[in-house]
Amino acid sequence: MDANDLRDLGWTSEGPDYRGSRFHVRYVAHIATHRQGGVANLVTDECRDTRYAERMLQEWARDALKHSGLSQAELARRLTAHLHRAIDRAAVNKMTLGKRAIAGDEMIAIEEITGFPAPLENADGLIKVPMLDSLVSAGNLSPREPVKPEDVDRYVAASGLPPGDWIALSVEGDSMDLVSPPGSVIFINRADTRLVEGGFYVVAIEGDHGTTYKRYRASPEHFAPYSTNRDHGPVIIDDAFRVVGRVYRTMLDIGPHASRRGK
Repeated sequence: MDANDLRDLGWTSEGPDYRGSRFHVRYVAHIATHRQGGVANLVTDECRDTRYAERMLQEWARDALKHSGLSQAELARRLTAHLHRAIDRAAVNKMTLGKRAIAGDEMIAIEEITGFPAPLENADGLIKVPMLDSLVSAGNLSPREPVKPEDVDRYVAASGLPPGDWIALSVEGDSMDLVSPPGSVIFINRADTRLVEGGFYVVAIEGDHGTTYKRYRASPEHFAPYSTNRDHGPVIIDDAFRVVGRVYRTMLDIGPHASRRGK
């Protein structure tokens, strides 16, 4: 780009001294900012915000350790037991120095272990979702009742979920294994109870069915399995039922310890 190009775009000689020739990088940045506010600043601001968030997490990791009185080695040992994957002292040390990213589930685990609140506002939309100990616990919740602490097995990290009232459950059995194999974690929005054809829901049904995770079918109205196992049949809606919430996400940990979580 040269001065003639700018004149063709309606630019005058005001502003930086373009010298009627090729432009230095800093002049092009000035042009981008002046011509389209925020274009040049956007990348700069994003980098600055990222660095700020990294520093905040680094300081938080150090403060959490200090608050708990734990050594880096002991925190590493407890994280390994909590997350079912190997985290050594060197990894914890790198977290406190800002040389290693802290994953969402690691943040929540550190919060639970140390009792020091995690700064989720600096974690790109990360939220802490209570994972209930069973489908029964989910079914026993009244529509507007908050989750009881005694029903929470642990907390799991999630990002990118829309606003809602979220709970998580671990899937047992194979009635939904085409989408959620045994051991999967499903995220349920309790604020979304409107039945939509083909949607996946956790529902509490009176009678023998109890609380179940199934796919809704409107014609004829029933809740269907989504399984490789043909022994599972549909749940015909003859009894009163209540929608606990719609399942928005299913997640499966296929790490070496994943078999411990599913049955």
